[in-house]
Amino acid sequence: MKEDKKCPFCGGTELKEVHCISKLKKKAQDKQAAGSTLSVRSEERCFMHCTGLNGCGGFFLRPEYFLPPEAQKERYLLHNNNLSDEGYRSFLKTFADTALLHIRKLLDRPPRTVFDYGCGNGALIELLTSYRCGTCGGLLAENTEIRGWDPFFAPDVPFFEDGADAVLCLEVAEHFENPHEGFAGLARACRAGGYAAVQTLFAPETNGEAGTDTGNGAETAEAAFRSWWYKEDTTHVSFYTEKALKACAERAGFVYCGTYNNCSILRAALPR
Repeated sequence: MKEDKKCPFCGGTELKEVHCISKLKKKAQDKQAAGSTLSVRSEERCFMHCTGLNGCGGFFLRPEYFLPPEAQKERYLLHNNNLSDEGYRSFLKTFADTALLHIRKLLDRPPRTVFDYGCGNGALIELLTSYRCGTCGGLLAENTEIRGWDPFFAPDVPFFEDGADAVLCLEVAEHFENPHEGFAGLARACRAGGYAAVQTLFAPETNGEAGTDTGNGAETAEAAFRSWWYKEDTTHVSFYTEKALKACAERAGFVYCGTYNNCSILRAALPR
């Protein structure tokens, strides 16, 4: 069966089209009038929903609606990801504290190496650097090495030779056009026995279990998805349930440890 007929998260084959009207079309036109190259490919975009008893419940954008790389970068440049913004700083700190607290407990020590996978402008790295002074409960040691990679803003930064103790992936997985490749990249960045922390908002579900309803419940999830604000960012293309994220993680060789405060902890159990 062709790959576009399978769910990119779990490989499920019971897929249903979900058509959504973009709420960003006017904003994109305003940006174009100001000389920006940001554009929306179509007012209506088509997502696929993985349904059925064995499905994961995830949603993903059909590839023909993906933005080209230059338009994606232009969109990212509009983000105000600055530590001087108290709201954004608090958002980063909540993720960093949650991720590092659980990883430190699992390692039984602070991580010696930390890798920010999809680091953007480096704001999280800047925050983590301040953690090395010992003011954050010993979540990082003074000599912890910190690096970050990003396909648009830091494409040449190498992974740690033996992989990192802790790989952080904040608000990046929803941008994966190929989730299998994205999670495989996380696995390459992580040492065997190390941990990855992935934060992305989970997609609407009918109940606590993804893939358990093929009738009205699935329709309810799709109705909630159509009005969900998170899909309105045109660079967001992959929307996971817990079951979908677990499937992606296990396919890449991780063991799913659990999700805490929207932060999913994964252990790299298999040799890379």
